[in-house]
Amino acid sequence: MRAIYREGRFYPSAVCDHCDAEIEDAGKATALWDPDSGEAFFVHKPCNRAFESSFGGRLWWEPLDSFLQRVLRNSGFRPDKAKEKAEMLGQLP
Repeated sequence: MRAIYREGRFYPSAVCDHCDAEIEDAGKATALWDPDSGEAFFVHKPCNRAFESSFGGRLWWEPLDSFLQRVLRNSGFRPDKAKEKAEMLGQLP
């Protein structure tokens, strides 16, 4: 994840840990993680094998959209409250 500066603002966005390009469609990306350290990575599906090969070990994986949904659920995310806060801060495009 990274804050990307665009149109005079910073927007939090998922960025591919292999090619460093913004992930614009979570359905076309994968979340990978190291089962030993728990460190997680995001990659475009076409970058998956190359990233995993360069990592030097076997990584576990899940579709990024599913992974993000579980992160939100596990962190107590409340969409109504989050949208209200983001609008108040002027952070929604």
